[in-house]
Amino acid sequence: MPLTMRDQAIAPLSRADAERLLRTLHVGRQTIERRVLRARCLKYLESFDVAWAELSELMTVVKDPLLRARIAVDLVHLAYYLVRGDEVARLTREAQAEAASDPLMLAELRLGRSINLTAANDVTNALREARWAEDTLAAAPRGRSRDLVATRLQRQLAHLLSHAADYRGAKAAAEGTLRLAGRLGDPWEAAWGIYTMGFAAWYAGRIDEAVEHFTKAEEALSPYRSSLWRYTLLCLAACRMQRGELAEGDRLARQSASGAAEDQAHLALLRGEAEVGERILARTPKGFPADEHFRDFVRGIVHAQRGDPRGGVRMIEEVAKEFESRGMEHWAIGAAVHAAYWREQTVRGAGAARAANLVRDIGARDGEGFALARAIRARGESALRRSTSDADVPVGASDLDEATFHLRAAGLTWRELGILRELERVRGENADLDRATLAQRLGVSPNTLRVHLTRIRAKLDVGERRGDEVLTEHAARPPDADPREARRRREARRRGAAGGCARDEGLGSAAMFGPVLKGTKVTLRPPQEKEPALFVEWFADTEVTRFLGTAFPMSLQQEEDFVKRIGESKNDVWWMIEAEGRAIGASGIHRIDWINGHAITGTVIGEKDCWRKGYGSEAMALRTEYAFRQLNLHKLKSGAFMENEPSKRALQKVGYRQVGVYREDFWRDGRWHDHWECEVLRGEWEKQHPG
Repeated sequence: MPLTMRDQAIAPLSRADAERLLRTLHVGRQTIERRVLRARCLKYLESFDVAWAELSELMTVVKDPLLRARIAVDLVHLAYYLVRGDEVARLTREAQAEAASDPLMLAELRLGRSINLTAANDVTNALREARWAEDTLAAAPRGRSRDLVATRLQRQLAHLLSHAADYRGAKAAAEGTLRLAGRLGDPWEAAWGIYTMGFAAWYAGRIDEAVEHFTKAEEALSPYRSSLWRYTLLCLAACRMQRGELAEGDRLARQSASGAAEDQAHLALLRGEAEVGERILARTPKGFPADEHFRDFVRGIVHAQRGDPRGGVRMIEEVAKEFESRGMEHWAIGAAVHAAYWREQTVRGAGAARAANLVRDIGARDGEGFALARAIRARGESALRRSTSDADVPVGASDLDEATFHLRAAGLTWRELGILRELERVRGENADLDRATLAQRLGVSPNTLRVHLTRIRAKLDVGERRGDEVLTEHAARPPDADPREARRRREARRRGAAGGCARDEGLGSAAMFGPVLKGTKVTLRPPQEKEPALFVEWFADTEVTRFLGTAFPMSLQQEEDFVKRIGESKNDVWWMIEAEGRAIGASGIHRIDWINGHAITGTVIGEKDCWRKGYGSEAMALRTEYAFRQLNLHKLKSGAFMENEPSKRALQKVGYRQVGVYREDFWRDGRWHDHWECEVLRGEWEKQHPG
């Protein structure tokens, strides 16, 4: 049965549909439905301003609720191209009620909102909207219209997951885009799919693969001469330049004749023309906040290349925090790589440890990118080999200079390294300075010096050994300087390669499990070899995970890896909770910021027969006392689901106070839940716990 004009005006359209229909819509009586369909066709042929004006006018006269919802949904998508993000909330309200009865239209509405949030660099919420659209689309009837919307949704997910540094997920979404586009038989959607494959490969660092896909996409898009074709040329230009093909990349960039100021400045950097990039950014008027994030990133690189590496690193690290807060992990990692590079350029070893961690992080995400990070790591490893093997060729001025790489890898700040060097100097002078005199030499107060030394002790894991000279001895000794330690590590690696129990050994010997803390009801202690299996059982129970950040159970391998990783971390302290003669849960101090004295805490009681017996409260009390009196932290932060009254009461009992509420922060049981945020300051806690 052929579609009526109203059905066509409401249904999803492809570019091929728009080209076919537009030829027939210029003749005949111009009904409301024909005008809506014509305006929608113009949108797909990139006459964005005309389509916006026509649809906005029709919005005021159309009475059909579903047709009004369709107009509003298309205007939401047009808002992205015309930079009218401030209109999206109003248009969503116009569309939402009626679109709810049509899964396809509702999915398109969510997709449009996701695209606009992407333009605002709010990747976290954009991804949430896209997932909602994906769930909504599952209820739509099968057919070409559903495949068309699904193709565009997978395309959006591929872009978002690339920005979020989920390179494995991005590749899967890109492949889904290409597969669905092939089913549609539409050359335009197929070209979009090829471009999306290139985009996902580019962000993952597979440059050769990206060049191959972008080249194919450019050939397919060339007849259209569309904005996508121009942007594909720009992406291909950047990839070519990253491969060292500067002349070809420059030609493609000029042919593209597109790109924002930050894109052009980035291309100038790839050509080695930092001064050109600086001029481009200096002449560009201030743009939207989303634009300025990228521009500040490029400005930081330009500053570093133009002779101010420290200033450049500060700018890059600031923008990295902004990227991370918005879910743009790919950009945050990229900024961290550039910051590590310029730190390494300034002081040898300053960036190598960071780069090594970044390379591991990228690899874990199924990425191969940032050759810069691999280069920094290689340079650091080369320096490490020289410092440990060339005994007759001093590379640094002191033992501590030679150990800089190790100390930075252990998490010591440059300020803490300076304190260690001053201690080493005092030791070399055979002087016997008290803390007050040493603090005066360093230009800090005695209390500040005490705080720094406490943090250094924790990071170096010197155990119970006392005295400041222990710190310099421990710091100057590379990890494998002790032959027994080197032999133990080699043996652990050998057993691990042979499928033995190296992981279990790591469980028992890692540095940052907490010490045994005994209370009246519970004991906090390090984990034992078989206990990761308990978490598999606990987290498979939805009653246990109902109020946790994750709702999915883990495999035994994942739990063992977690326990090993947390034990080796220098920024986490973790315990098992023991009561009634068995392990009943776990508690930890996580993401410790040793400079600012902050950390995040968490507790889980996995044994349900141990709930509401005060075990969690006492574990929190023991942990809090250890954090303030042994680690010298200043503030602990935590949180709970708003409905989780037992956890809230337990936290308040040990001194935590509410500081805010994240609204609709977690999705559980078919609805959104608020998250209660709290913190406890050391000063407030000490008033309640004198002595």
